[in-house]
Amino acid sequence: MARCRVCHTRYDPDDPVDAARHRRLHDRVTRGLPRRPLAGERVLWQGDGLRVTVVAPAAPRAHRRRVEEIARIGAREMGYTGSPYSLREPPELQTHGFLGYRGGRLAGVFLLARRPVEAVAEWVEGEEPDGVAPRKGWRAREAGKGTAWSVDFLWVAPRYRRAGNGRRILTEAARYLGVLPPDLAWYPPFTAVGRRFIPTVSGSTFRVAR
Repeated sequence: MARCRVCHTRYDPDDPVDAARHRRLHDRVTRGLPRRPLAGERVLWQGDGLRVTVVAPAAPRAHRRRVEEIARIGAREMGYTGSPYSLREPPELQTHGFLGYRGGRLAGVFLLARRPVEAVAEWVEGEEPDGVAPRKGWRAREAGKGTAWSVDFLWVAPRYRRAGNGRRILTEAARYLGVLPPDLAWYPPFTAVGRRFIPTVSGSTFRVAR
């Protein structure tokens, strides 16, 4: 048995059926799902080959299932099982899914929810977050206050990274929710990708949600 280091699929490369299964999963993890926006999916922005849509908490079940589906793909690349989004999200979180489509691919997802702010934080030099330990890679500078819209999960398919797609999705998400991107909070644990992305939005300090 082999294990793909990108999509984390275990498969038998000598079994044609199993190898084909791996190729399908690998393609979805690296390029996103072969999907186009559903009828009635609200478009927030379109340009440069990217279309950004929003799926609100009260959206039709088919729309929310799509968020669950792409979030599961993103989590798979990070080595997690399951999906960080559920059709039964707690109503008090007001979880919104913001989707990024490129051509015929659903290639990005950001999940934002309403959460208490735990702290104003900074990164710890030489300590890389690992996506598992909630307090790894950052430390509190001061106690947090109130609540804020929190980025609970973010993912852009590897093929479309470092091209401004994630920043555009987040910009439109913040605009839709009526906040400025630097005022968003971030929900741990963080990953190495998040460690690079968050300072481009929040600067050297950032708010941590709980």
